[in-house]
Amino acid sequence: MILVVRHGSQSGRIPRYCDHVVRWLRAERPHLGNQIRIHETGSGPADLSDVQAVFFWLGDPLEILYPECFSESLGIETEADRWSLRVLNRPSVLARYGKFFHYRRLAAAGIDTPAVRRIGSAGDLQEAAQELGLPLLIRGDYSFGQKGTRIISNERQLASTDMELLPADPVASHLLDVRDRERSIGRDRVWSRYYHRKRVILVGGECAPYSLMFSRVPVVGQHVSEYERVYRWRRRLRPYGRPGKQAVSAVQRVIGLQSMLSCEKEFLDRPAEDPDLFRRASAALGLEYLAFDYATVPGEGTVIWEANPYPFLPAAGNTLLHHTRNQARNTERIYHAFASTFSDLLA
Repeated sequence: MILVVRHGSQSGRIPRYCDHVVRWLRAERPHLGNQIRIHETGSGPADLSDVQAVFFWLGDPLEILYPECFSESLGIETEADRWSLRVLNRPSVLARYGKFFHYRRLAAAGIDTPAVRRIGSAGDLQEAAQELGLPLLIRGDYSFGQKGTRIISNERQLASTDMELLPADPVASHLLDVRDRERSIGRDRVWSRYYHRKRVILVGGECAPYSLMFSRVPVVGQHVSEYERVYRWRRRLRPYGRPGKQAVSAVQRVIGLQSMLSCEKEFLDRPAEDPDLFRRASAALGLEYLAFDYATVPGEGTVIWEANPYPFLPAAGNTLLHHTRNQARNTERIYHAFASTFSDLLA
């Protein structure tokens, strides 16, 4: 039996996290799915008497955002160690997991990732600018997506920065604009016009390509992607009936959607790029389940932007532009990665 520990209904950013993964396993791999027991924090003691492994599906930074869940899950981790059970995504590692932790661990392992400096004062900000160079990307150490993101592009902005307006627990890193490198080699205009983010999902030892998104802003995510822009455009026109093919084609041509879709399809049709790198990064971080956001920079190789141990993984029908992007096949690949890992845990 495998115990999966996730947030109860009153905590966690994502309710009933990855329910669709478990449903698929129970329907398509019943010999595995029926060996999974879900324990939600806050639901009472967890029974480990017949368990071979514990897989934690919990948010980060666990101790800071969800202290009660952290206390309970740490107790389960301690008990699992007492029984010499296999443990994946330990709460003790998730406790204060953030951008500085991520950078320090990857840098120590010799893995290319942007340097991060903690900012506690205006003096720290000046030192970061001198050491890392402008432009600086300022984010909260424990924040997500675009929340609190700020870019300091020049000395004037640096001098006028109000420290009180920065996000909580601010950290700074150099803003590497990969578009410049793409222009230097004459790549397609989609790569040179937009920022991009590649994502792979690592589950145990399985590494699967998941998405390639383009955006007009440097910290690329679903809600600021060009896919989201197309989706919103379609929703705005929905009350007026289905837009004609010529209108759809014109807007998608302006945005470059077809080129983006072709780039993503090519990315997803191939095996994961440098899977051994992501396995090394996983080992360096002490976690076994992660979404890696990265870019392949011309002349520099793979740069890992971030590693997220609590990624949003919607069912195929709930992904952004799922029909246009043919996400059903891609989601099933993630299911198979989970199946392989669960099979290994039960071996």
